[in-house]
Amino acid sequence: GAGWFGLASLTVFSAQFFRYLALGVAPVTLVVPLSQMRPLFTVIFSLVFNRHLESFAPQVLLGIAMSIIGALVIGSGSS
Repeated sequence: GAGWFGLASLTVFSAQFFRYLALGVAPVTLVVPLSQMRPLFTVIFSLVFNRHLESFAPQVLLGIAMSIIGALVIGSGSS
């Protein structure tokens, strides 16, 4: 299990590093909406890699869609 935890820590570190690097280079109005799409990317990668472990019931997908829409509404209202 140590290898998986090491890989997870490396990917989390990389994600945070590239997020702050993007915030330093690009405007916040471009970076934040992209980072709010994280649940969508999670679903896509879960479909590709964990299809047999994850639940993709319509209720789950509806909840994810509502989460993405809510994040976009909150993000667009904070300007």
